[in-house]
Amino acid sequence: MLIEFGANWCAGCRVLGIVLKENAEVSAALKKNFVLVLVDTDTESGRKLREKYVPKRQQNGIPHLAVLDPAGKVLKNDDTTALEVDDDYSVPKLKAFLAQWSPPK
Repeated sequence: MLIEFGANWCAGCRVLGIVLKENAEVSAALKKNFVLVLVDTDTESGRKLREKYVPKRQQNGIPHLAVLDPAGKVLKNDDTTALEVDDDYSVPKLKAFLAQWSPPK
């Protein structure tokens, strides 16, 4: 599972969402290996999920990605700055992230 913690007002969250859904290569890698869950951190339930899955020291910035295994164990928590290039997201970096955190075959 890939959880994107974000908010409707967050421009970076919207841009990331577009790349995840509309870039053919990224979308195919995502659909093949993950269930994408979008969590709005402006809601009470979204804040509770963020508190559960994101370490306190990482809860300030959005968008934030968390990768969970089928049992719900967090495998990776990270903001998305390493996946950015200028004001956009790098398709090669997103594909590499998804490949790295895909479940084993």
